[in-house]
Amino acid sequence: MTKLSQRQPDEVLDTTGKVCPYPLIETRKRLQSLSSGQLLEVLTDSRRSAEETLPDLSRRNGYLYEVTEDGSAWRVRIEKLG
Repeated sequence: MTKLSQRQPDEVLDTTGKVCPYPLIETRKRLQSLSSGQLLEVLTDSRRSAEETLPDLSRRNGYLYEVTEDGSAWRVRIEKLG
């Protein structure tokens, strides 16, 4: 299985500068528009979003996810499944 970081995302959502709960709300909305198997990359500078809320959203929905830190920001890649 290919690591999510090695795949080209189907969509990129930039939530930089937005505080919780807005990255979560926007990510949930964007995921609803994706098909199964598509990959969403979320850019955020909110530690809580990257380490807690977006991984929790992914786990609860059975999605694959990967979080990478990029300086003072994070890239959260979520593959929609099902």
